[in-house]
Amino acid sequence: MQSVKPFLTDERIEWILVDGGSICSTSDERRLLEYAFSKASSFVHEADNGIYDAMNKGTGMSHGEYVLYLNAGDLLHEEFNLDILFQEVNDSSPAMIWGSCIERYLDGQEIEIKARAPSLSWYGIPAYHPAIFFKRALLGNSPYDTSFKIAADYDLICKLVRSGGEIHRTALRIAIFFRGGLSDTSKSLLRKEEHTIRMQRYNLSRSFSMIIMTVKTGLSNVSNVIWLRRLLRRLW
Repeated sequence: MQSVKPFLTDERIEWILVDGGSICSTSDERRLLEYAFSKASSFVHEADNGIYDAMNKGTGMSHGEYVLYLNAGDLLHEEFNLDILFQEVNDSSPAMIWGSCIERYLDGQEIEIKARAPSLSWYGIPAYHPAIFFKRALLGNSPYDTSFKIAADYDLICKLVRSGGEIHRTALRIAIFFRGGLSDTSKSLLRKEEHTIRMQRYNLSRSFSMIIMTVKTGLSNVSNVIWLRRLLRRLW
């Protein structure tokens, strides 16, 4: 909320808040939630069926030209400037805008994750979703396949890449992503869902996709060695 707050005076921005029916145990938490609702353009406060159900709800409530998804644990980067971004895009209207995302670890260390080329999307998610602007007209009202519990964002990105829409990659830092969330704690399920998506969206053979899954599993085992992960991201 604090990272979004500076943008809320911009008439081009609507902040849609989707809360999964949080139960406030303290008066401070209640005041915080009430304040957030008072600042949001639209909001919903009710139980949902997971992160992608919530993201679908938010999409259905949106009216802007582009949608950016920030989940709990995601922040807009302090350097992010919307005017610079759209000056860079100029008069084009890309299907997606991919920017850089900063991974922040529990000890405060950070790694910059730059978006990969769209041609590498078969390998894995090319950009972190809090650093992707999606063209609203291409999303419909329920863009995320809720049968996927962790990798529905990867599925959506692959779908849009395969549709042939323009993708603009920017070096601008858009968001900060905190390590330790669901994708970190359920890596086995993440790899399985990515495996399914690769075969469905790119018609990869099962054996080739299994090789990719094995490689990614091996690399993920060393991802908490920060200097090594930083090196790998520079190379790949």
